Amino acid sequence: MPRIRRLGIAAVMAAVMLVGGVPAFATDPLAPSSYVTDSDSFLSDKQRANIETRAESLNSKYHVPVYTVIVPNFSDQEPAAWCRATLANIQNNDKALLYVVAYEDSQDIYCPGPEMAEWIRNNSVGGSYVSGALSEARRAYKSTPLTPDEAAAGPTALIEHLHSSYWSYEQIESHRKQFNQQLADESRTETIKGIIAFLVTGLLVICSLFFGLWRQKREEEAHAIEIETAAWRISRRRDEREDKAAQRNADRLVEQAKERLSKADQEVRDAEKEWDYARAQFGIAATEQFRNRIKEAKEALSRGDALYKQCRTAYDPAKKESLASQIINELDTQLGLLRDAQAPFSTKRSERTALPTRLAEAQERLAEELADVERSREELATIASIYPGTVLAALEDNPDKAASLLTSARSAIESAQAIIDTDTELATSAVDTAERALLMAYHEMNAIFTAKQDLDHIEDRLGAAIASLSSDIEEADRLQTDRTLLAPLITDARAAITRAQEALIHNDNPLDALEHARTVEVKLDATLDPLRNAGRSSGGTR
Repeated sequence: MPRIRRLGIAAVMAAVMLVGGVPAFATDPLAPSSYVTDSDSFLSDKQRANIETRAESLNSKYHVPVYTVIVPNFSDQEPAAWCRATLANIQNNDKALLYVVAYEDSQDIYCPGPEMAEWIRNNSVGGSYVSGALSEARRAYKSTPLTPDEAAAGPTALIEHLHSSYWSYEQIESHRKQFNQQLADESRTETIKGIIAFLVTGLLVICSLFFGLWRQKREEEAHAIEIETAAWRISRRRDEREDKAAQRNADRLVEQAKERLSKADQEVRDAEKEWDYARAQFGIAATEQFRNRIKEAKEALSRGDALYKQCRTAYDPAKKESLASQIINELDTQLGLLRDAQAPFSTKRSERTALPTRLAEAQERLAEELADVERSREELATIASIYPGTVLAALEDNPDKAASLLTSARSAIESAQAIIDTDTELATSAVDTAERALLMAYHEMNAIFTAKQDLDHIEDRLGAAIASLSSDIEEADRLQTDRTLLAPLITDARAAITRAQEALIHNDNPLDALEHARTVEVKLDATLDPLRNAGRSSGGTR
């Protein structure tokens, strides 16, 4: 009896999950209290400290607080709204810039405080600083999901770029003000000289005037050259830093390609050993695809070695990154195919190992279900004494159906016992047949055991089934892209609703109507679930 109660609870929970779907969990907005918020400790302490130090340096020197938040994902929330909600939790956020990295989806988003947003809107230079910093950060994101190194490199690059941009802006402004002051001082001096010279003599005044103008022009040209030279030096230093960063990134990617080649070589060697083992167990024909995948993986390794040599001799960072990425991508593709080809043999080996256990469990369950057949007949007779015969018409043949199914299960079990040591695959098929027959017999008898409870609440159960089917039909009309895709199921659902309504009014075989409605609902939900998930994904992306 406890076992039947547990099975009933499991069936109810399965039905609830089919009707309601699996709930979606979202990452709630956070309340950052420091420059780096990493609630899941995705980054190392050293990585967080590095970002904190750089952010603190930028804020102390240029009064630009940059907060970084590391989260797994935004789930079904809109990233920009999530970012704004988190920014609102930061104290004194008027000049702040919040940068969020979702490492599972390789996404990032930023949102500025009110004063920072106004400055970006009204100052084209400020907007270019932030845009450039974001571009610099996103160059660090190479994979999905992000690694801790990539997730830390993005915020670091963003803060470094902002620091460099503000420093350049400060230098240019300083030179401009100095130049204007010198120009004003010299202009004032020349004007005084001109006035004195004019008082002395008209001719000297004219000469002095022309001489002063000529000299002023030369000085302006000299100052302009100095400013251009300073700007060129600043730009050159920035370009050098960018080149060095690009070279480091390229070298790091090349090193990753080297490690990937080494690991892939070992994986292919292991796969060859596994293929030898599988060939001995399952034959050459069954392992033909596995062997072909090994061959393709070896060819990919050879191409990868050749590309790696080109990486070593290449100087251009972009070319290095391209070659290294090509190595990694091809190895990932070929090794993925190799693993897919290898997996079935591990599964078959596990099934062979588990077959005696499955056979023993099937025998034990057969004995239990055989005992339940007579109990189901007694339960049906008890219910029949309470309710009219027409109400239980759908259940009258259930004990006989269950007995027939159990006879089939016993035959399959005996067949499996006879050949388990000589033909494992045929024995596995026989156990599968027995398990299916046992499950079907259970459902036939369980319909009798739960009939009284369903009949006691038949109006509520039929009403809930009608409401659920009506809701599914409305959702199907809203979700479906191809009108012919769900047309047969919707027709069945409408017929099931009509049948359930008639059963409510006339009490005409209500159990059969309820079971039919539940069956149609399960089929409709199974078809709608992919469309629901697609709708949630597109909504989260927007």
